[in-house]
Amino acid sequence: MKNKLLYFWLICPLSVFAVPVCTLSHGGQGLGSTFYGTTNCGNGSVDSITVVGDLNLSGTTVNQVNMRGEFDANDANINSLTVIGSVDGQDSSFGTIIATGNVSLDSSSARSIVVNGTPGIGTYAVYLGNHAVVGNITFSQGGGVVYISNDSQIQGTVSGATVENTGNGSSIGGFGSTSNV
Repeated sequence: MKNKLLYFWLICPLSVFAVPVCTLSHGGQGLGSTFYGTTNCGNGSVDSITVVGDLNLSGTTVNQVNMRGEFDANDANINSLTVIGSVDGQDSSFGTIIATGNVSLDSSSARSIVVNGTPGIGTYAVYLGNHAVVGNITFSQGGGVVYISNDSQIQGTVSGATVENTGNGSSIGGFGSTSNV
């Protein structure tokens, strides 16, 4: 029996000790790459993930995320993110972010951000703090606000929003000058 287990482990080492990259907070893995409920993903890579519920990434690389809920990333790399909800990213790299809620990036970068807010439901905002770097920022419904710290950069264009310099190099707060874009 010992030799059979050793043979199985040598042939299929990952299947014996594989730890899933993403799990539901109450246990289980969801259905394939679709998760229902709060989902936590750790170190590793996932090609595509769909979540109905909140998603927390920590040290995860994902090609494509589609979700409804709150998104939180720490030290993650995401190529394409579509969220019906808000985005919070720290020390992370994003390709395209499309969200219906507020977007907050701290020590992170994004190629582009599109906020598709619902007309008549408050003001939507993008918060850029602590060395965040972003390409283009678009508020499709207009009326948005981009809050940017002194040490962050917008390397592209901003449309449908005003830009307010927070005057603070380490976090978002104490809003300073305003410019219309």
